[in-house]
Amino acid sequence: MPNSPLDLALRELLDRYPTQVRPRTPPLNLRNAGGMSGSNLWRFDTDIGPLLARAWPPEIVDPAPLERTQRWLASISDLPFIPSAIPSADGSKLISIRGRFWEITPWLTGSPDLGTSPERDHVRAAFRALAIVHERLKHQPDASTGPSPGLGRRLNELDHWIGGGFNRIEVVLLANPSEPRRELALRWLRLARSVAPQIRNMLETASRTVLTLQPCIRDTRRDHFLFQDGELSGLVDFGAMGVDCVVGDLSRLMIDWFEEIAGLELEAQALAAYEEIRTIGQAERRLMRVFKESALFLGPGHWVRWHFVEGRDFEDPDAVHRGLNRGVERFERLIGKSNLPWSS
Repeated sequence: MPNSPLDLALRELLDRYPTQVRPRTPPLNLRNAGGMSGSNLWRFDTDIGPLLARAWPPEIVDPAPLERTQRWLASISDLPFIPSAIPSADGSKLISIRGRFWEITPWLTGSPDLGTSPERDHVRAAFRALAIVHERLKHQPDASTGPSPGLGRRLNELDHWIGGGFNRIEVVLLANPSEPRRELALRWLRLARSVAPQIRNMLETASRTVLTLQPCIRDTRRDHFLFQDGELSGLVDFGAMGVDCVVGDLSRLMIDWFEEIAGLELEAQALAAYEEIRTIGQAERRLMRVFKESALFLGPGHWVRWHFVEGRDFEDPDAVHRGLNRGVERFERLIGKSNLPWSS
C-alpha cells in the first residue's frame, strides 16, 4: 500500500476492524469517485465480501450530521440496496483519523443507467425503492411538519444572486474573454437576470407552505442508483441526507434523469411506481413544479460559481463544460415554454 497521508490513515482505519473486515489484497483507490460529496473511496475484498472505505472531506468537522445519517440508514439496513456502516472492533461506525471522518460499508454491485432514455424497468424500480425508503424513514423521531428547508435555502441563494451576485459574476466573466466556458456562463446570466424576480415570487410563496418533513436523501442523482439484471442493486452516496419534504427527492431525480423528449411519459411511470408504496399529497404535488423550475434556474449557477469563482478542480476535465452546457440548455428550454408566467 502506498505511503501518502490518506493511505497511512486508511491503514490506521483498517487496524481498528476485526480480521474478517480487513482486505485480502491491497485496497483499490477510487480517488474522488465519491462525486460531488468530495469523499475519497477505496474498494477492497474481505472474508465477508467486497467493502468500501470512505474518507469524508476534511471540511466536515462536526460528526453529528454523519452520525445521524448512519442512524437513519441503520434503521433500514434490512433493505438489500442500502449500504449501512460496519462497526469497528470497539463498535464505532464513524471514526476520526488524521483530521477526517471515516467509515466502512458494503460494496454494492451494479451500474447506473446513464443513457439519454433510461430503461422503463429501471425507472420503476428506482422510484419504487425511493418510496420504500421514504415510507420507512417517516417514522424517525426527526420527522416533523413545517416549511421545506430546501426551498428556504434556494430562496436565500436566489437573494444572494439578486443582491449583487449577478453583478459580481459578470465582472469576473467579462475579465476572462478567452475562457472557453465564458459564453455558456453569460447565456445563463442573461436569462437568470431576466426571470429572477418571477422565480423569487414563486419560491417565496412555496417556502411558506407547511409540509410533512422527514429524513430525505436530498441528492437523488441517476449516478446513485445502481442496477443489475434489470433490478435495483444499490442506492449510494448519502452525504447530503437531511430533513426535508420527499418531493425534493422526487424532483431532483426526475430533473437529473429524464430529458425533455420522453420526460412526461417517464415522469408518469415514475410517479405511478412511487405511489404503489406511498401516496403523494396534494400540497407535495403542487410544489413539484417549484422544486423543478428553481433547480433548473440555480443549477447552472452552481457550475458558474464553482469554476469561475471558487476554481474547483474536477478529476473529469470535461465535467464543468458538460454540466454547464446541459444545465444552460435545459434552462433555456424551460424559459421558452409558453405556459410559464415569464414567457412572452
